[in-house]
Amino acid sequence: MHIRGLGRIIYPLAVGLLVVVLACSADPPADNLDVLLPPDNVTPTASASPGADPTATPSSPADSITGMTIEEKVGQLLMFGYPGTTVDGTVMTLVRDWRVGGLILLGSNVVEPRSLADFTAEVQAIAQEDGRPGLLLSIDQEGGLVLRLAEPFTQFLGADSLGATEDSTFVEDTAAAIGEEMRTVGLNMNLAPVLDVAGDPISPPIATRSFGRDPALVSELGTAFVRGLHQSDTIATAKHFPGHGSVPEDSHTAVPYDFRDAATLRSVDLAPYVAAIEAGVDVIMTAHVIYPALVGDALEPATLSPAIVDGILRSELGFTGVVLTDSMTMAAITDLHDVGEASVLAIEAGVDMLLVVGDFGTQTVVRNALLSAVSTGRISEERLDQSVRRILDLKERYGAGDLVPYDPDLIGSAEHEQFARLPFGG
Repeated sequence: MHIRGLGRIIYPLAVGLLVVVLACSADPPADNLDVLLPPDNVTPTASASPGADPTATPSSPADSITGMTIEEKVGQLLMFGYPGTTVDGTVMTLVRDWRVGGLILLGSNVVEPRSLADFTAEVQAIAQEDGRPGLLLSIDQEGGLVLRLAEPFTQFLGADSLGATEDSTFVEDTAAAIGEEMRTVGLNMNLAPVLDVAGDPISPPIATRSFGRDPALVSELGTAFVRGLHQSDTIATAKHFPGHGSVPEDSHTAVPYDFRDAATLRSVDLAPYVAAIEAGVDVIMTAHVIYPALVGDALEPATLSPAIVDGILRSELGFTGVVLTDSMTMAAITDLHDVGEASVLAIEAGVDMLLVVGDFGTQTVVRNALLSAVSTGRISEERLDQSVRRILDLKERYGAGDLVPYDPDLIGSAEHEQFARLPFGG
């Protein structure tokens, strides 16, 4: 476990005090991605309880999964975005009714630190009613241009600047500081670091988000970033497997192809992931990029490719953690498949968790597609349980749902501000 003795308070002791009145509101669009529309006509109701003791701590993921319904198991495979900044009708449906495994926060979901800490505390209490698992609360807090937490949070350096230092200790300390500011407002999962090796020419959507062009340097600094997040008891997510650094297209708006040969992909792009796995990274996010040299005639993006997820990532590299998709609403997926069918294909390929930054209707389609696939036997319950156990194991090891006391002095502190600028001589 990566525990630093942060003085945690276990959530179940506070459940009854935290949830009294749930506000409903219609909120603005989420960043510049898909608009999230709350289901104003939904009156959330609590799901059927498996009858667990709300104060009990499961001894293992196997214990946690016992008694879960199919709907609850499918819910654990979902990490959904939401509109607004409060616990509204959409959030109640996702967390209490659908029992999603996690939420992703965007910049538009954050007003200021105190209200964010209150929000995360409230949704964790709702998620853990009747002793159920806590939530993975994720955000893209890479540094540089991709920082969802605006001031007064520290505006940390991006990967390109960190790469210029070639200083793994500085990178590790930067990541630890990022994690500390996230954890004090209740966020337990960082969708970082980017382990894409910058190509020539560099991929426009990656650009400043890469540590550099040298696989060895990206490996060294990427693993340092992972270690730093672990120091602050924050889950790290290495992305975008098997590498997005050499394609000119943006998978948000097109279907990218990487036509390089397999030897190059393996020696250059896979190297940082091999290092990250050895360093104990717990989550790897897949790329919505097609790699003909790796998949042969089955031309699907890595996210939907058994050859890449089950074959290379699981069997060859030996990764046993959680495989998370990039958002399933991106054009690289939806230009090829209906989002529901794509979601089923991703699970069949070996993915554990589906990220969906999209409207409530799209999220409904994804959930219903998985439920249908399980009910027809296309996805077996055994296969479903494999992913649920990995997710529950991750939550248990990081105490997802445990309350870290809010400390405003950590946010934008003088100690952290040193990581917002290059060190002397860097």
